[in-house]
Amino acid sequence: MILRRSSIPFVCAAVVLITTAAVAATDARLPEGPGQAQVGKACAGCHDLGVVTGQHYDAEKWGQVVDTMVDRGAEVSDADYAPVVAYLAKNFGPEKK
Repeated sequence: MILRRSSIPFVCAAVVLITTAAVAATDARLPEGPGQAQVGKACAGCHDLGVVTGQHYDAEKWGQVVDTMVDRGAEVSDADYAPVVAYLAKNFGPEKK
């Protein structure tokens, strides 16, 4: 497919709008609280958040899952690691089934 120079800004704008709408829609499914934004950013980049919200692990298991996802390319900084794991364990722990 060949794009004309004049259509490139429109394509870029469409990509930004679609991405913004997708992130907003996925963040809405996460309970509010410390770590929500980091979880949304780290997880929704690769898969639907239903993959996350459908799991119910304790903090140790969530730590292992986050480690695996980071190994696969998820972007979780050292500073965000503990808040992400704590958020997941609090909101999607075994007692939340």
